[in-house]
Amino acid sequence: MIKYMETLQKCPLFADVTVDEVQKMLGCLGARMVHGVKKETLVAEGAAAQEFGIVLSGSVQIVRVDYYGNRSLVDEVLPSGMFCESFACADAETVPVDVVGPVLSSSSSEGC
Repeated sequence: MIKYMETLQKCPLFADVTVDEVQKMLGCLGARMVHGVKKETLVAEGAAAQEFGIVLSGSVQIVRVDYYGNRSLVDEVLPSGMFCESFACADAETVPVDVVGPVLSSSSSEGC
């Protein structure tokens, strides 16, 4: 993840944190790299809310699907932005949205 250190340091989670401290935090959080494919669902609605992600390149879309299958774009998260952190850190049981990678190269899913 050293390749993405500049992007990680722009993330609010790592504000004013040194490179060494970021690396230690990633280890403590159990960070792992996930490579997404265009339009791939990275987090499905109803999944356990145990992890959050940081977009390292490309973007992800936060999508809400209603009862009739209509999809609504809630947000688009760009590099250094986080997703699902509010659910993971609030002890929510499940995630109420889909996270879809429209042009995603990689993201970091981390436990909270």
